Formats: sequence, C-alpha cells, structure tokens
Amino acid sequence: MCIYRGIENRVAIMDSIASPYELYSPDCINSQLKQLALLTDVDFDRIRYEEEMIIEFDEQKTSVIKEYVSLIRQVELIGLNPDSFGRKEDDYYQSRKKLLRDVLDSLYQNPLIAEQKIMEYKEPEPTRGIFLEGYRRFGGILLNILDSLRKTKMYSLVKQLGDMRNVFLQFAEMKSAA
Repeated sequence: MCIYRGIENRVAIMDSIASPYELYSPDCINSQLKQLALLTDVDFDRIRYEEEMIIEFDEQKTSVIKEYVSLIRQVELIGLNPDSFGRKEDDYYQSRKKLLRDVLDSLYQNPLIAEQKIMEYKEPEPTRGIFLEGYRRFGGILLNILDSLRKTKMYSLVKQLGDMRNVFLQFAEMKSAA
C-alpha cells in the first residue's frame, strides 16, 4: 500500500517505496484513496509520491483527487446513518446496505463500476405504506450519489481514459509504472 507519511508545507506525502503494490496499480490507488478518505482534519494542496523517484502532483491534479475523496467520505457517512436505509423491518433494508457498501468499494476501484451498480439497482415499490418513506429516501440518496459522482472530474477522466490507473499515470506523466 502507499503509506501516508504526513503533511509538509501543504503537501501530502505518500511513501510508495515500502509498498508491495506497483505504483498506480489498482491496489495502490485503492489503498491511497482509503487513506486519504480518513484525513478529515488536515488540508493539503498537492500530493507527493516517494518511490525510487519523487512524483508530485500539482494543485490542479490534487484537487481532482480531493474532490473524489470528498465524495467517498460523503458515501461513507451515508452508510453510517441507519436512517439512510429505511426501517429495519423493511425486506430491502439489508439489500440497500449491501448496495451502498458495494458502491463504496467500487468507488475505490473505478467510478464507472459504482455508477453501473447504482443504475442496475432495482427495487419494487413497497406494498405497505410504512416502508414507502425509506424506499423514497434511499432512492433519493442513490440519485444524489449518482449526480455527485458524474460531476466529479475523476469520473470524467476515467470515462475518457478507461480506468483510474490511466488517470494516475497521466497525472504522473508516465506511460507505465512498471
């Protein structure tokens, strides 16, 4: 994993030397996004990757990553709120929780897969009125996540370049990390 080492002069330092993953591999990106999502009380303008060489993303490239990490944090917070899924007695409560976990896991890998998971989710309208509010709330949450996701620059870049690895390689001005 890329190991977060701290902030120096508003630069987040990621140590890639000790990582068992290839620089900018899907596992490396996944690990990095998870670590950055945990940084709620610090701010930074750039990201530096220290490996055999030092790669530092400028503020513009870093802002793309920060915007995406912010979306990930929002989805994590939604998942922590039990009210997001309706009433626990609802037959679809657990499937909603599972979907949101799957969407979150997909966000760490590829926003296009997260989008697909949301788009493919189908749930019939409840037959009992007591579950209607939860059904509507969760549907609204999914639409908001989808809308927010599609507005991120990371989503646009992944759509253009194919996957997050290619985005990170382009940011690093590399053709390959191997």
